[in-house]
Amino acid sequence: MTVTDLDTDSEPLLSVRDLEKHYPITEGFLRREVGRVRAVDGVSFDVYPSETFGIVGESGCGKSTTALSIFRLEEPTGGEVRFDGEDVLAYDDDDLRAFRRRTQLVLQDPDSAFNPRLTVGDAIAEPLRVHGLDDPEHRRRVVEDALERVGLEAADADGYPHEFSGGEKQRMGLARALVLNPDLIVADEPTSALDGRTKAEVLELMADLEREYGVAIVLISHDVDLVRRFCDRVAVMYLGKIVERGPTEAVFDEPQHPYTRVLLSSVPSLDPNAPTANTRTGVGSDEFPDASDLPSGCRFHPRCPAIVQPADVDLPREQWLSIVRLRRHLADDWVDADALWASLADEGDGTANGTLDLRRSFDLPETLADPDVDTAVSDAVASIEAGDLEGARTRLADTLESVCERESPPLSEFEHASRPVACHRYDPDLPGEPETGIDVRSLED
Repeated sequence: MTVTDLDTDSEPLLSVRDLEKHYPITEGFLRREVGRVRAVDGVSFDVYPSETFGIVGESGCGKSTTALSIFRLEEPTGGEVRFDGEDVLAYDDDDLRAFRRRTQLVLQDPDSAFNPRLTVGDAIAEPLRVHGLDDPEHRRRVVEDALERVGLEAADADGYPHEFSGGEKQRMGLARALVLNPDLIVADEPTSALDGRTKAEVLELMADLEREYGVAIVLISHDVDLVRRFCDRVAVMYLGKIVERGPTEAVFDEPQHPYTRVLLSSVPSLDPNAPTANTRTGVGSDEFPDASDLPSGCRFHPRCPAIVQPADVDLPREQWLSIVRLRRHLADDWVDADALWASLADEGDGTANGTLDLRRSFDLPETLADPDVDTAVSDAVASIEAGDLEGARTRLADTLESVCERESPPLSEFEHASRPVACHRYDPDLPGEPETGIDVRSLED
């Protein structure tokens, strides 16, 4: 199915609004809550009948927790999940059982999805037993039919999981999902444990199932190329939030959010000049932040190559990014002044504790065009020379704090964006034009 075939004016099959799943962090004998891991923190999207919808992002961004929360295998902390117009979070046990008959979850690891002591046929028939099909012969016929639908043989029902390859077991997982004729399948990294050829076969099988039986599929993956090839629409997820959403081709061909661009830059390419999986943004850390200690404002800002420059800072973009890089080093890399100067010495910038040395290290001229910024940088360097790194951090933050550090942007259809995107660069209420042409490669160290 193509994006233009989707009737998005109709009612969605699955509607998720402001979904949250937080895990408390406790300590002490009384298990007092001292913090929270915000694994899913306000996720919203719709899935339409017969659609393939992708959720893509790095490992740890909350994709799998979103799936488990939709099925109430993890009870959501907040938000709304509606299936076929009904409130899933209000379901009693009977309603929840009926919901799980119409929706199925395919797990990442096919080995962990099967009990090694059960035959394949018994494992695939288990949902039928749970949902009241007591006739063994009827169950057997349904299982054999499901196996044949996924390209296996009816006789495979008598084998045990260890007798089959990873690709065959993933097909069996799909067969188990199909025995109840669901309206929706959520596939969580269904091909991550498979080799390239087997992955392609499983994807083609899922596409055939969508075309032939009209089942809606939610594909959860960190693999951008897989989502690009398989999904009609996609949501890009980062640290518990969706940062961009839209038709797959449009999102990946013309990404609006800086994180989407960085994510795409990690995809291997035959172009020798293309960025690789080790590409740095040049202004921040490559490390994925801790979900229990989230950054303020926009959660991507510590890694963002397009962080918004304050309207009252009159500097060329390159100099602004150099100061941002200096602030990131102060925040993340330098424990004390000795570590700072040792780091500069290791990079070949000399060991003299001088203003010129530090400025040269970050490609800053001896005098900056903006007097206020120049004074702030000079004061910060003086604090660093005195061993007061916290004073340097505070001085730079007072003058150079970006809106990205202060405020979390909503997922909105801003005036300058062609789809819902959570980025301050598109907010018409902020001064300046959106910097939509940023090339990650141009910002490398």
